[in-house]
Amino acid sequence: MFPKQFSTSSEQYKMAARSRQSITPQKSMVKSPSKKEKESVKRLKEAVKFFTDPTSDTKVRANIKLSNALDTIIQEAQRNGLSEAVILTLVDIAASAKFADSTNSRLIKHLLPMDSIPEDAAVQSISWMCTNKPSHEKQALLLKWIVLTFDLLDGTEKLHALYGIIFYFIENDTLCPHACHLLYLLTRKEDVIAHRVRKLLSVQRRVGSQPHITGLLSIYKVFAPHLVSLSLPSTQRAYFKLTDRNWASKVREARERIQEGRPANTSMQRDAAHRTITDVAMVQKRRKLNPVPDLRSSYTTLDPRAEVMTKVPLEQVKSFEEFLDTFDHLELPSQAAAVLRSPVLQYLVACRRDQATTQRLNFWLSQTLQIELMDSGSCNGRTEQLLQLLINFMDFIQESVPVCEQFLTRYLLTWNGHDYRPYILKMISRFRIYQFHVLNDLVLEPLRALFFSSSVYFKCQVLHTLTELLRNYVTHEISRYHETAQRQKVEETETLLEDDDDMEARPLHSSSSVFSIRVAYFDPMNTVKKLVEFVDGLCSVALQLHQHHSLLLHHTLTFFELVASLYTKHGIVFSQMPAKINCYRAMFGIDPTACSRMCQIICNYKAEFTALHADNDIHKQWEEMKKGIIVLNSIILTLCNCLWRTRAFDTTMDHGVSLEYMEATKIPNPNKIFSMQGSLATVCFCKKFFVETQPASKWVEPQMIKSVHKPVYMEFLQRERMDGIVNFIQTFIRRTGASQTTDTSKLEQTSTQN
Repeated sequence: MFPKQFSTSSEQYKMAARSRQSITPQKSMVKSPSKKEKESVKRLKEAVKFFTDPTSDTKVRANIKLSNALDTIIQEAQRNGLSEAVILTLVDIAASAKFADSTNSRLIKHLLPMDSIPEDAAVQSISWMCTNKPSHEKQALLLKWIVLTFDLLDGTEKLHALYGIIFYFIENDTLCPHACHLLYLLTRKEDVIAHRVRKLLSVQRRVGSQPHITGLLSIYKVFAPHLVSLSLPSTQRAYFKLTDRNWASKVREARERIQEGRPANTSMQRDAAHRTITDVAMVQKRRKLNPVPDLRSSYTTLDPRAEVMTKVPLEQVKSFEEFLDTFDHLELPSQAAAVLRSPVLQYLVACRRDQATTQRLNFWLSQTLQIELMDSGSCNGRTEQLLQLLINFMDFIQESVPVCEQFLTRYLLTWNGHDYRPYILKMISRFRIYQFHVLNDLVLEPLRALFFSSSVYFKCQVLHTLTELLRNYVTHEISRYHETAQRQKVEETETLLEDDDDMEARPLHSSSSVFSIRVAYFDPMNTVKKLVEFVDGLCSVALQLHQHHSLLLHHTLTFFELVASLYTKHGIVFSQMPAKINCYRAMFGIDPTACSRMCQIICNYKAEFTALHADNDIHKQWEEMKKGIIVLNSIILTLCNCLWRTRAFDTTMDHGVSLEYMEATKIPNPNKIFSMQGSLATVCFCKKFFVETQPASKWVEPQMIKSVHKPVYMEFLQRERMDGIVNFIQTFIRRTGASQTTDTSKLEQTSTQN
């Protein structure tokens, strides 16, 4: 690792000539180098020879030879670039401090390559810096040169091997900004260790908060969030300033010249994982277009036969068989956020459940969501793409990402209900189960404020979201909560026995969750109960505000279809009746589909209570459920009297009306206006039934469908997909000869016996 001796051999210039010809092989095959090109090579050879000659005069003033040699090198570097051999030689010249600082500065700034910069040149620069021969200003210039031309290096493995030495330079205030920038580019997961984090924090305490130190800490936190507990600014975008735009412009021109001269499929093309350092605008533009990084691993560009390949990059896996064969050796990418794009990586993360990876993902999402949603002024396509990828990831792992929940609870406080609406509502439906007062304060109250100030269509979307949230609870979250709480209790017991005070810092691993989280102890069924009551209240008020809007009514029925089957379909010991007013709105409205769905919901509740009563393990909860049976029986009797018995206003019922009041309305046969053949919801089917069964010349009316005709009429309704009404009649009406009674005796008997 010591500087090489200067060489004046003519081999370097032969290599330079061959390198120059290799860039345009097709032209060299057509004609030999022109006289002008030969003279250019000769002048470059003489200029380099001047700098390598020990007897050359090093003074700056009135030194024509030095001025001419320096101008020749600068012109050649800007026009065609320098060969690798010349760059190696000039690095030694500039770093050895043989010439004046002004001369060395101009040499370093014009080390522009013909094709690529040899990695050994960067290694030599670091080696010379360790000798302290160049001044601190020249050392800073060498580091800056490596940073600016980083994506032109032909490799970075040797340079990465010097990571510990480069890290030492952060002690020097002059070198610190450029050393942090170079370390930022070189950092891999294995480089992030505790003593380096402590060292950076001590430097920060000494010099204050500096963007370059914050930038290096930010990449450390991405790879090891458990080591960097410092809160970093979420709005910081540029950690490293571009101080010399002239120099950066020359490097950018050299890069463009090199890219134009290369074939599109050249193997020397730099890997996309390397960032363009000299063009900050390009970096920001690429970030705006694609906030989610591509899948890249640290060893992607290495030879697979090399000994360093102890892990297999995920990009090299081409089939599911290869994935299984190399599962234990697969290397996670440097950017944990690439999991959002790669289904294979999602499988890997879900199976391994690595805490470091999930913490890195949480940290990246926290920063990115803050920038893309909170700090951004308006909706844009790239943020929608990010949110869709995030939702797809949640659907794959079947749980929410904790940091997304934390972000959404802040975002909902200022959300206008319009920006990214489908994505925000979908993520809310994936929330974990919390105590109801927490869920209400952070999610439900902001939604309720928007609910009552928005259109009916927004209300329908909110009801759909809350329905999916309840479905997520009963399908995944309740069982996940019980398992996590059980594991947490076991760990707390073990911690008490071990007398360990650091329990909160430990990760809690669960077989049903990708993320390591801790939970508060509460009864999740209480959250479910309160959520159902909350939605029931929303539906009652919304239906009244919008005058029984059909779409809103059907979203209400969809919610209670789920509630009515929690035990029979999901095994959740819970049942709660909707408010009577919501049932009657569906039954006595003008929508036949809503009427049929409500009848089917009542049948589902009956099956639910019957199954719950048959379960001998739920006697404790049964006392609470008997209240629901009383409400259910009342609704059943009302609907049977209206649909079948034509006794809608019987005085024996809770809503009965005396005969004198009914006569005052002057409505003929008021008890029949809600029957299954005369109600507003079913009268259209009654008319169609008469068209099919009666002559066209015959005068007909709904009351003509007598008891003897009702079985035929029910078959007709079933043909018209009114299955709910037919199932309700068949479930709760039984016939004994000519008598017809309501079959609620079992439920009433159950209610009285228990």
